[in-house]
Amino acid sequence: MTTIEDIEIATLKYKFDELDREIGIMKHRVKTLEKMFTSVTEIPFRLVRSDAKLPSKHLTASAYDLYLTEDITIYPFTKGRLIGTGIAANFPLDLAGETHARSSINKNTDIRINVGLIDNDYTGEIFLNVDNLSWWKFYKFKKGDRIAQLKIVNIPVTEAIEVNFTKDSERGEKGFGSSGR
Repeated sequence: MTTIEDIEIATLKYKFDELDREIGIMKHRVKTLEKMFTSVTEIPFRLVRSDAKLPSKHLTASAYDLYLTEDITIYPFTKGRLIGTGIAANFPLDLAGETHARSSINKNTDIRINVGLIDNDYTGEIFLNVDNLSWWKFYKFKKGDRIAQLKIVNIPVTEAIEVNFTKDSERGEKGFGSSGR
């Protein structure tokens, strides 16, 4: 027969197991943060306009937010408008940058910020290549708005060589749409 004391003991064991599990999770998080802090790579940015602002991101975020340096209006059916960010980067040899739209811009507007690759040897101002897909909507953004992000990407050192063959694979030379997705 189960007594109140047995129930209390079982409850305490359960609570101790929960605490032990939480402690394990916290230890894992601490180790992860320690690794992150010991392997932070600094990216030097230069402000090329007096009103520019350094890009910012939370330590664990995937990309830096980029800030507009002026009020802008993007007219309907605009294609390829270049908008300066006011910053330049000095990427290490094994890194480069990619510009992307912030998810809220894609979700809430007809604005598209085309992906742009910033090579590590490019030292000029970073520009955004912006389209307005709407035929009738004007979009106004204010100085300091964040409409794009800069993702830092690893660039392995590679070299192209010519060969007389390519490896055999199940897909072979079948192109677009051939993988069934």
